[in-house]
Amino acid sequence: MSELDTQLRGLRNDLNAAIPPPDLAQVAGRARQRTVRRRMLGAIVAVLVVSVAVPVLRSLPSGEQAADQRPQARPTYSVDFADADHGYALRGECAKERTDCEFTLLATSDGGRTWARRNLPEPNSTVVNYFTSSVLVLGPDVLVLDRMLNEQRMVGYERLRSDDGGRTWQKVVHLYKIDGVAPIEPLAKLGTCAGGQRGFTCGPLAAVRPDSGVTVQVPAQPALVDPIPGWDATVDGKWWAFGRDPATRRWALGVSADAGRSWSTSALDVPGTVTPGHWAVVERNGVMYATVSGAYDQRLTTLAVFRSTDDGKSWTRTWRVSDADQLPTVAGTPVVAADGRLILPSATGTTMSSRDGGHTFEAAEHQLTGAVQWTSGGYLLHGSDGFALSKDGLTWRRFSIG
Repeated sequence: MSELDTQLRGLRNDLNAAIPPPDLAQVAGRARQRTVRRRMLGAIVAVLVVSVAVPVLRSLPSGEQAADQRPQARPTYSVDFADADHGYALRGECAKERTDCEFTLLATSDGGRTWARRNLPEPNSTVVNYFTSSVLVLGPDVLVLDRMLNEQRMVGYERLRSDDGGRTWQKVVHLYKIDGVAPIEPLAKLGTCAGGQRGFTCGPLAAVRPDSGVTVQVPAQPALVDPIPGWDATVDGKWWAFGRDPATRRWALGVSADAGRSWSTSALDVPGTVTPGHWAVVERNGVMYATVSGAYDQRLTTLAVFRSTDDGKSWTRTWRVSDADQLPTVAGTPVVAADGRLILPSATGTTMSSRDGGHTFEAAEHQLTGAVQWTSGGYLLHGSDGFALSKDGLTWRRFSIG
């Protein structure tokens, strides 16, 4: 096995255990459209927007067994926060072959200090079992539950919505409004695909609306070939997607500061001899950073760091990989701290920090061992020993789920 294969396997396992899953429909739909880029994407992360197979949930040790004593994988958790207080965790307990899973929804209203169990609706009588599920947190009390089901003859897909924190659920009948457009709501989730009972529809950028659970196209599209969007807006409400510039085929970023009504698209100078796999965009106080990770010289690494001070209209590359200068792969999303530092968390190496706008890096004072997820409640660390929340990127409050 090559060094790159070994790194891919280890990093995939670490990041799969840390990054929350995207919309199940988006995963399945995009899997049909990606070749080389999708393989690399699956090996590194996925967000935003972007993720490997399902469910991508945080693994924690457990000796629990199913009632019939079938071999079980360790319980896993996917976590998201609507604000600093209201969060939800979906716990999955699956047989090792991942064809039969049990899911439990937990809710907190005090920032993770305490958690209460919520009842998930039972599938209809034709369903044999679940094999994956994900929950979209669209507000303090608004949730959308997507799940794939093993039916008697084929795989089924359904979506349910709750507006009371998961206490009651209603089925979303029309999942994708093909002929409709609407601005992206602040707590929506941005994607490209929607699922139906017998398959998936992929197309332009579209958002899952909190008020209905329906996926609706955004008013305008970025000038990108095969765009892959970030799942959540930045702290200042900007939405983003990466893809290829249609004219030059160079990698490019599209940014919208007006809920998807218009997009600024910029081609970025990513090292041309490498294969990019994972992008992330963060923002604080009017400064935006974009990072891209991938394979370089048979190693997984951060490939480039970009900075923007004009709402993503233009970007300056502040750092790039070279034989003499390499950084660990960014695990999840970077952190922009309240003092302006750019912090790159790592699941397999040293957390690095920059005090000069992303030009030079040194070992961070506080090591973020694990992956960081940007949520509406702040930065969420899926660490090797549990979870932590931070609003400023400097002070982290640990919590456990149970």
